[in-house]
Amino acid sequence: MRPSFVACLLNARGDYLLNLPTLRALAQIGKDSFVLVVRRGARETYLRDIPARGVVEVDATYLGDGYHFDSAEVAGAVEAFGEVGTFVSLNPWRSPSLDLLVDALAPERAVGLGNGAWTDMVPLDFSCHSSELAFRTLLAFDRSLRIGSFAHPPAYPDGAMRLARGLRDEVSAGRLLVIHRETKPDKEWTDARWVDFLRSWLSMNQADVAVDVSLKPLPIDPTEPLADRVLHGLGLPLDHAFALSSVADLFVGVDSCFLHAADLARVPSVGLFFSTDPVEFGLRWAPHCHLTAAEAADLRVDTVRAALATLSDAPRSAAAGRVPGRATPAGTRRVALRHGGEAPFRERQDMQLSTLGLGTARFSFSRDLDAVDVLLKALEMGCNVVDMGGNYGGGEACAVVGRGLRRAFAAGTVARDEVFLCSKAGFTEHLDFSAAARSRGWTQNGHCMRADYLRWEFERQCSYLGVDGLDAFLLHNPEEAVQYAGASFWQLLESAFTLLEDLVSQGKLSLYGISTAEALRVSRSDPHHLDLADLWEVATAVGGRQHHFRVIELPVSASRLEGFDVPAHRKSPAKDGTLVSALKWAETREMMVLASTPLNGGGRIEALGAAVGDLLGIRDPATSLLQVARSIPGVTCALVGVTTPQHLANFETVLRSEFPCLATKISH
Repeated sequence: MRPSFVACLLNARGDYLLNLPTLRALAQIGKDSFVLVVRRGARETYLRDIPARGVVEVDATYLGDGYHFDSAEVAGAVEAFGEVGTFVSLNPWRSPSLDLLVDALAPERAVGLGNGAWTDMVPLDFSCHSSELAFRTLLAFDRSLRIGSFAHPPAYPDGAMRLARGLRDEVSAGRLLVIHRETKPDKEWTDARWVDFLRSWLSMNQADVAVDVSLKPLPIDPTEPLADRVLHGLGLPLDHAFALSSVADLFVGVDSCFLHAADLARVPSVGLFFSTDPVEFGLRWAPHCHLTAAEAADLRVDTVRAALATLSDAPRSAAAGRVPGRATPAGTRRVALRHGGEAPFRERQDMQLSTLGLGTARFSFSRDLDAVDVLLKALEMGCNVVDMGGNYGGGEACAVVGRGLRRAFAAGTVARDEVFLCSKAGFTEHLDFSAAARSRGWTQNGHCMRADYLRWEFERQCSYLGVDGLDAFLLHNPEEAVQYAGASFWQLLESAFTLLEDLVSQGKLSLYGISTAEALRVSRSDPHHLDLADLWEVATAVGGRQHHFRVIELPVSASRLEGFDVPAHRKSPAKDGTLVSALKWAETREMMVLASTPLNGGGRIEALGAAVGDLLGIRDPATSLLQVARSIPGVTCALVGVTTPQHLANFETVLRSEFPCLATKISH
C-alpha cells in the first residue's frame, strides 16, 4: 500500500467552500492514497465528490490561537489508513494540537501555511484571495494546475437538489433572488434594511420571488403586498440552503459561507462587507459586485438595489453565468482531429460528430457522482454528442449534465463549440408536483406541445446546463399529441415550429426536430404514424426553404430496423408518390439522425447480441449491438445510456473502432 497523502482542514464552514478547489486538486495528486482530516460533518456537506482512501472527522474547538483537538486520537485514526508519506495543512493558523499531530504522524514531507514544522512552507499572504492562498500549497507538487479547473459547486445530496430545483421551477415567470443575512454581528446588515431592500426590489421587479436562507425569520408584516413573494424562516438544513443558493438567478448576502456557495455556482451576486475584506474573502467566480462600508448603518438600501440591478440588467444568459456559443464546424473538427486516429466521426450539417453519443435518461441526483464521472470520461474519449430530455432522470438529468459540463469546460477537456448538445421537451410527468405547471394546464395529459411550455422548458434546461443555448431541441414523442389533440395537432405543431424558428433567429438554437418512439418507424396505417414529408411542409411554411427542421431521433437496433426498411414516408410532396423509409428520407435531405435504444432498450441483449456477434466476429453481445446501430446507413450517431463501468468499456471499444457495415445483411 502506498503511503498516505493526507490533507488537513479544520477551519470554519466558509473555509471548506473557499478551499474546495484545493482539496479537489490535492485528491487528484494523492489519488488512491488520499486521506482527509476535517471537522465533523464537513464531508457530507461539502466534500461528497472528493474520492479518498479515508476520512477522519474531528471534534475541534477554536480557542483564539487556532483549533484544538485530541491530537493522539486523530493521529491514530489517520494511521489506520497506513503510514503517512505526505501531510498538507490548509489551516492558516498554528495550534499546539496541530503541532502534536504532525509530530505524531512524522510524515516524510509536510506542507503548510505560515510558520511550523513544514518541509515546504507557504507564506501567509492575506493580501490575496483566501482560495488562492490555499491553492499555493499545490506549487509543491504540480505547478501546471490551475484553480479554475477545480472551482465548481459541491455535490449536494439529491434531496437538497430536488428541493432547490423544484422551488426554482415554480418561479417560471421571473427570477429567483436568494438572500442571506446571518453571520457574526460585526458583519451583519440590519433586518430593517433587508426588509426595505426587498420591498424596493420586488416592487420594481414584479415577477421576481425572494428566498431568505437565513434561519431566523424576517420582520415582515404578513399583510403587506410583498409578503407572499418572500419565503423566509424556513429553517433549511445547511446543504439544502446551499443548494438553493446555487440554483438562484441572483444572490445578495453578507460575508458568509452562502456567498461562497453562490459564487462557486456562478450566480450573479452582490456581497456586503463591513468588518472583513472582499479582497481576501469576496466573490471570485461569478459576475459580482462588492459593497463595503465601515459600519452597517453606512450602507444604503438604494446602493444595494442599484448594484443588483447592474448585474440583472445584463442579458439573461450572461446574468445567469452561462457559457455562450454553440457547436460549430471548426470546433467539432478540432475534436475529430484530436481523436482522428482513435474514433471515427461522421459529418452532418457541416459538423463532425462522434458515431456514439451519450444518452442521459438515467442521470439523476441520486447517481450524480457516477453520472458526472461518466460524462467527463466520455468527453475525454472523443464523444462530442450529448442527448438529454426535460423529463430524463425525473427532470434532474440536465442539472447533472450541467455539473459535468462546467467541470469539463473549466478543465479544458472540451470547449463549448466542440460538443453538440441536444435536448427535448414534451413529457411533463416531472412537473406533477408543480402548482405553476398544473395551473397552466401543462401536466393535464402528461404531455404538452404548447409553445409557452416549450419556451419555458427550453430556458429551464439551458439554465440547468449552464449554457446560453442548445445545438438541437426536439419535440419529444409528438405522436402523443396526435392522440389527445386530434384535429388541432397540426396547429399545435405549427405553433411549436414557429417558436423553434424564433429561438434560432434569436441565436439561442441551431437546429430542431422530433424525437419519437413510434411515429417514424410504423406503417402509414398505424394511428401513431407521422409522415416526414408532412412535417417538412410545416417547417417550410413556417421557416421558408432554409428552415431548421434538420434532426430526427428514433429507435434503431438490431431488432428495431423499421426506420431502415419500412417504407412509410412520401419521397416527394405528391400524395401518391413513392414511399421510402425514415432513414432513407432523412439521408436524401442530409438530416441528422440520432439512433436511440441501440441496445434494444436493455431487452434480449445476450441472445440477440450473440447472434449478431457471430456475423460481426465480436464476442461481447453489447459491443456487437452498438456496432450494428451506428453502422446502419443513414444513422449519424447512436445514443448510448452509460451507467456502469462495463457500459463505459463497451462504449469506448465501439467509439474507437472501425467496423464494416453489415446492417443490410442483418436486416435481411
